[in-house]
Amino acid sequence: MKSRVAEIFKALSCDNRLKILKVLSEGERCFCELSRNLDVDISTISRHVSELSRVGLIHVRKEGNRKLLSITDKRVLKMLEIAESIGGETHASKTSDAS
Repeated sequence: MKSRVAEIFKALSCDNRLKILKVLSEGERCFCELSRNLDVDISTISRHVSELSRVGLIHVRKEGNRKLLSITDKRVLKMLEIAESIGGETHASKTSDAS
């Protein structure tokens, strides 16, 4: 049986899931907004959201006909920031690479 930490890191091993968390770092979003922002179809978003929700990284709540997504614990953003700095993928390095 995998530990919870291993399950979290496995869920974070997908670029699309990382992108979803980045968008959600700006606040609560619905599936359609994620789909538009990431240019990914809703079924793909749904699959990734299920995995992130399964490991407890995001929360899904219903409001009328919409399902709204949010990050359950903002510390995951700090963890991603640390991982990016270790991997050398900070926003500043991406910007300088593009020049």
